[in-house]
Amino acid sequence: MIPLTDFLMPFIIVCLAELGDKTQLAIFCLSLKTSKRFQVLVGSIAAFIVSDGIAVVLGDLVSSVIPIYYIKLLSAALFIILGATLIRGCEEGDIITESKNPLLTSFTVVFLSELGDKTQLASGLLASMYNTYCVFIGVILALSLLACLSVFIGKVLANKVAMRKLMPIAGITLILAGIYIVFT
Repeated sequence: MIPLTDFLMPFIIVCLAELGDKTQLAIFCLSLKTSKRFQVLVGSIAAFIVSDGIAVVLGDLVSSVIPIYYIKLLSAALFIILGATLIRGCEEGDIITESKNPLLTSFTVVFLSELGDKTQLASGLLASMYNTYCVFIGVILALSLLACLSVFIGKVLANKVAMRKLMPIAGITLILAGIYIVFT
């Protein structure tokens, strides 16, 4: 019988590590930009399954094949571009349009954000100490729970606050997250 610790440790560690992380911020911002929030959630969870599944199965192989520097640069660029897009859309007076494919957009953003992230590295390390399947389940449930919260908060704010006020704030926050990624 597998001890409950093999599931609980990864769940708790990942919940605490990911709380308020740039990935959750990205999910929140993506949920502000679309009414298809379920697609944002599904895309995010699918990205977590793939990226953290890689970590659990292969440990830190991804970061040894692709230097973490390039992964961080790509992730930072994505955040800065997304933030600038949100701000530019508001400045031009355009009606904020939805992403053509929120599922694919959220998958891409979350997948790139997770590559080399502390939760992905923690997933690989935890898999070396505990039952691989339990670690995977604990990690994915923790990330899915936080993604649900991010989407829910995005939905609540989108319904209560004018988009023209939220988008520039979200955009600036994403740009700052991108800059932070470059310097950490």
